[in-house]
Amino acid sequence: MTRNSKSIVAALLFLVAVVATTFAQERTLTIEQCLALGLERDPGLHATRMEAERASGGLKEARVNLFPKLSVSGTYRRLSNEGASTISVPPGNSVTLGEPILNNYSLQTDLEYPVFNGFRVQATLAALQKQTEAAKAQVAHKKAATTLDIVTAFWKAVEADRRIAVIEKNLELVEAHLQHVTELRARGVATQEDVLQTRMRLSETQLMRIEALSSRDLAHYRLALAIGVPDMEEITLQPEFEKSSVPKGDLTALIARALGNRNDLFAAQRRIEAAVELQRQAEAAYYPQIIVTGNYSLARPNSRIFPPDDSWDDSWAVGITARIGLSDIAAAPAKTAQARAREAEARDQATQLEDGIRLSVTRAYYNVQTAVKSLDVAETMIAQATESLKVTEEKFKNGIAKSTDVLSAQLSLLNAEMEYTNRRIDRELAVAALAMATGETDELYR
Repeated sequence: MTRNSKSIVAALLFLVAVVATTFAQERTLTIEQCLALGLERDPGLHATRMEAERASGGLKEARVNLFPKLSVSGTYRRLSNEGASTISVPPGNSVTLGEPILNNYSLQTDLEYPVFNGFRVQATLAALQKQTEAAKAQVAHKKAATTLDIVTAFWKAVEADRRIAVIEKNLELVEAHLQHVTELRARGVATQEDVLQTRMRLSETQLMRIEALSSRDLAHYRLALAIGVPDMEEITLQPEFEKSSVPKGDLTALIARALGNRNDLFAAQRRIEAAVELQRQAEAAYYPQIIVTGNYSLARPNSRIFPPDDSWDDSWAVGITARIGLSDIAAAPAKTAQARAREAEARDQATQLEDGIRLSVTRAYYNVQTAVKSLDVAETMIAQATESLKVTEEKFKNGIAKSTDVLSAQLSLLNAEMEYTNRRIDRELAVAALAMATGETDELYR
């Protein structure tokens, strides 16, 4: 490769790196894209999924106890040579039992099957099944909560962007007005007080801009954290107002849907059922366990055959065992009391959660109503501020109003426009909160 070729390749690699870095650091995002990123990368949601997988794995492991336990073992032993074994027989004779077999081999299969266990295994499996269902429901609830967090962070960032835009427009108006007032002062039309008041308004607006920039940076960083891209230096947002779907129905219908939809309530109900099954598990100590056992052995020599022979011989055994733990019976009342307390606690928690759901739905419902009505009023404010500005400008032309009156009217119009934007954002946040309260966040941006 020539020197010029190497230079061209290096330049191309550098250009690709710059483009890739720019793409990675700067991005334009819609709320749907933010939701896709955040739900994929949220560590809290991933941790909840892992908890559900762990619960599911524990259930699968416990199901093994329903089947016979089968084991296979093999053994080899080398014995020390102690010589041939003899026994004495009257009158003064001895009999040799055989030469020692120094190499011992054995293969054995053991079977154990609890034909009756006092319903321990069934109760344990039922409890684990309910706990697994609760864990899976918590994943869905965590997804809904994460969705609300992302939506809130998105619209708060949009609100911060719009506030900056209004303040910068205010700043332009004040600067233009200061220049105009200064010219009028030079011609003797405006007073020094008009100039000083305008300069003070300019300083106030500059301070507002500094604070708003800081708030915007913080809002954007919160959004970047929520969607899992904290290293992204610049996020340009593309909001679409009134795209979210408002949950349908009156307050009574919404509360009824919430009590049927909410995954956290479903999880609480499954935990109650799991506590009931744990009581059955504790009470199983009063019943005996009946176990069928068996084994098959192939050994050289086989210890169950006399006299020992250095050859492979098989043997088998079958038995039944009944066992009851006296210490388990003594501990059963305490374990049962614990399980009942756990059930009572779970029921109380479920009742509190139901009350909280009713309250959150009611609050979110009225917040949506307020946001919609406020949006209409804010739209009216824009029309009023626009008309007021026209009147003030006409008065200023006729020498009736001061230049500061015109500036105030202009700022009032900008503030009205900002208020309208804020009310639109309030509507989006209220709808998202209502969707979360009713358990319908999956329908929010469909």
